[in-house]
Order: sequence, then structure tokens, then C-alpha cells
Amino acid sequence: MGLSATLWAQEDPSTSYDGKEISRRYGSIYDTFTAGKWLNLESLQKLIQETNSNSIEKLLESLRKKDPQLMEQYVLAFRSRSLQESRPMAPRTLLVANDGKFILAYNGHPKDSGYNSLEIMAYQENTEKFELREMTFDEVENPQLSAANPSKCLKCHQSPNRGDVDPRPNWEPYSIWPGFYGGMAGREASERLAKMDARFRSEDQVLVRDAKEESENLNKFLSEVKPKHPRYKSLGDFHFLNTTNLTEILAALNTHRIQRLMENTKVFKDYKWPLFSAIKCANIALPKDVAEAHIENTQEIRTRRIEVTKDLFEGRKEFADLELKYVSASYMTNDLTFSLIFEPLGVSTADWSMDFRTEGGRFAFSERFGTPFLARQSFYYEARKRWPEMEGYTCDQLEQKALETTYDLNQIQRKLTGEELRNKVLSRCLGCHSSSETSWSLAPQITFDQKDLLLKDLKDLKLTPKSFYKKVVHNTGAHATVKDQMPPGQSLSNSEREALLGHLKQLLDL
Repeated sequence: MGLSATLWAQEDPSTSYDGKEISRRYGSIYDTFTAGKWLNLESLQKLIQETNSNSIEKLLESLRKKDPQLMEQYVLAFRSRSLQESRPMAPRTLLVANDGKFILAYNGHPKDSGYNSLEIMAYQENTEKFELREMTFDEVENPQLSAANPSKCLKCHQSPNRGDVDPRPNWEPYSIWPGFYGGMAGREASERLAKMDARFRSEDQVLVRDAKEESENLNKFLSEVKPKHPRYKSLGDFHFLNTTNLTEILAALNTHRIQRLMENTKVFKDYKWPLFSAIKCANIALPKDVAEAHIENTQEIRTRRIEVTKDLFEGRKEFADLELKYVSASYMTNDLTFSLIFEPLGVSTADWSMDFRTEGGRFAFSERFGTPFLARQSFYYEARKRWPEMEGYTCDQLEQKALETTYDLNQIQRKLTGEELRNKVLSRCLGCHSSSETSWSLAPQITFDQKDLLLKDLKDLKLTPKSFYKKVVHNTGAHATVKDQMPPGQSLSNSEREALLGHLKQLLDL
């Protein structure tokens, strides 16, 4: 037998549901963002011209007059890590139209970066791609629209390892969205978030602080700021569940993108049967030698481990470590499927998911592709429409076809050793911090690989080893803003970050 999994006892693992079926079973959320079906880039520009909306404030009022229901389809970020800064009384607003296919983003304080720009994300159904643009307003001339996918947007919206242009939304998996009102499963975080579990670290104390202040700040914003503010007064009522709803609809769109990316890989043809078996039957079926090679050479799995989920999934089979050959279907997540099959073949899945600098959705309830409702089954529902040949086989037949396939072990790329990984990330750090010439580089000289020189550099920067380490922890972590992020626009993977922090701890005797 290959690398496989037991099937769900309580339900046929090949059962999946589209949005309407999920709504009937669990209560509808799919009607939330249906307004604004008329809205796209062309109709937005037309509205601007017809209403002479040469400011963001005028445009929002024009949108309210044309489509009042649209103005209730928004989420608010009081803490933003994007190019558009925010604050509790001037949150970044994401206005969501047409089931998530068109999103407008803006902020509300003149001193915050991005104040004069409207950020736009549009999903192109014909190409199954997301497109990013920026529209700049100066209240004198007509707004200026950028070309598609500016480089400053791509720094955060796709992996630095991606050779082509294929951005994704930046949105955490279910059920915590740091910095958003209603950011805890569509409710106020309050004391729930203060009870931190194994997902959280000391650096996440900012979330606890935010949780304590969220209710007071939101009530103040809604009662005192929103009714009078020129940008927020056009908005309709605030709905806590919009964070949860947005997760579901963006994940549905991103599913099409992921499946297209799979098809476009060089290895799809060779590995489609174990992939189909995993998608439909929760069983990654591979011959033993191939399965062992894939397990051995998977650089990292981003799914949360059993020490985090054991209280949530009491009574289920314990999650298997990578060394084991057996995984319970209860844990056969999309993350496991994609990582175990594609990563050892040199196909990075880092930006297949939407998580933004949280090391693979570290705050997720289950996994980095997690959604409020049945993420794996929903992925299968779309897959069976794209690949109808998968439906012509039973699970046993799919497993048999996968095991009978001939695989080239030379395709499997060797996993980096700890030393190789450390050297790789140090090389990235030194690429920015190896010069003392500040005239051309904003990054100060920091000799990450030599203790004596590093201590001298820190003394020049008036930093202690401990304060420097805490700064690196923050700047490489989930809560850094675009200005603070290190490396700039190129977040480290979980294993890379662990390698860097482990190296600094050892080097500085912390």
C-alpha cells in the first residue's frame, strides 16, 4: 500500500457541497456579498466620469446612491500591515462587490500612507486570475489608474519565488483575522483571544491587547466617527460576520486559481492519479518507495499539529508526524495534500493559500486553506467539475491507478539540511545588510554571521543583543507592517524563520 489514510467513518469522504448545499445544512452566508454585480473596472471608471467623482469621498457617495446594499458589504481593519495604514478610529475599509470578484480598499486618516489611493482587486473569471490596481486621487484631475499588478503590490500578494505574475488575496484562513473588527470567527475577540493556546507566541501579545480594546474602539467608531466622517458615513450598517463570509467567498475564488496552478505544473500529468485520490478519497496513494521519498523531502508542512488541535478534536486519531506513513482522514487537509505531493517535486505551494506572513496560517483553526465550512469537500466539488475523469473511478480504482503509475524518483528534490537552510536565509539577510553605505541602502550594516562584528554593529545602532533579537522576531513575524517587514516584501517561510531565530539565539547566547 502507498501513503494512505483511513476514510471518514461518519461521512462518505467523497461527499462535497456547493455553496447552496452548504447553506441549507449550516445556515446561509452566501447571500452576503451579492450586491454590486454591475461593478467592475470599466463600470467604476464610467461612474467616476458621470458623477465627476474626483475624490474618494465623492466616489463613495456615488456608490451609495447607486447601490445602497453594496455599502453594507465591508470589513474594517483597525490594524493594517498593508501599504494603506490604519488606526482604530480610521480603519482601512474593504468594500466587497459581486461575491468577492471586485474589492475596493481605502483608509481614513490623512497622515496614514495610502490615504489618496483606492486599491482595487478584481477576479478575472476567464483567466481565473486576480488582478491588482491602484487608483490615485488628487481632487483636481481625473483619478489616475495604474497598470495591472504594480510591483509594489506583488511584493505582498505573491511569493518572491514565483517567476510569473499570479497574485492572490491576502486574507487569513478561518478563524482569526488579526487587526480586523469582528476578527475572531466573526465576533469581537474580547476575552476569547486572551486565552492564547499553542498557536500563539509571546510576540502575539498585541492580539491580546487589541482584544481588550476592540469593543470600546468599535463602539466609539460606529457612534462618534462613522456618522460624520466623509469617507465612512457612506457605509451602511456594520456586520460582524462579514469577516467570516469574506473568508468563504475568497477561498472559493482562490480554489479555481489553485487548480489552474496545479494543471500548469510540469508534474501534474505524472501525479494526477494520487492527486485525484487525495482530493476525492482523502488518500495520497503512492508506491512505498515514492511515498517515503516524498515524506523525507517535504521541507515543511504548515498544518497545525496535534498539540494545538487535540482539545478541538478530542477522540480523533492522533495527527501523524512526517516520519509516519499513516494519516487519519480527519486530518487529510488540503495543506497535507498539496505539500506532500508538490513540494518535494520543486513546486512551491507557498502562495497557493491566502495567509499573509503568518507562516502558513499560524492562527488558523485547522489549516492554511481553512474556511468556515468543509474546505476539503468544497475543493473536491470544484475539482470534479474541472476534472470529470476523476468521477469515473471509485476510491479503490483511483488508488490502484495511482499505485500502478510509474514515477521518476529523480524528480524529487532533496530537502535542505538545517545548515543549508540557515545559510540560505543568512544570505538573504546579508544581501540587504552587508553594506554600511546608507546613501543607497536603507538597511543598516548588520553582520548576521559573525558574532564579534555583529556585536559591534549592534553597538553602533544602539541596540542590545536582546532588543535586536526582539526586533528581528517582530520584523519577520505576522504583525510587522510593510515598512517594518524583513526581508522587505519577501516574507520568510516557517522553517527559514525558525532557522534564522535559532541561529541568532545561539550566536548571541540568548
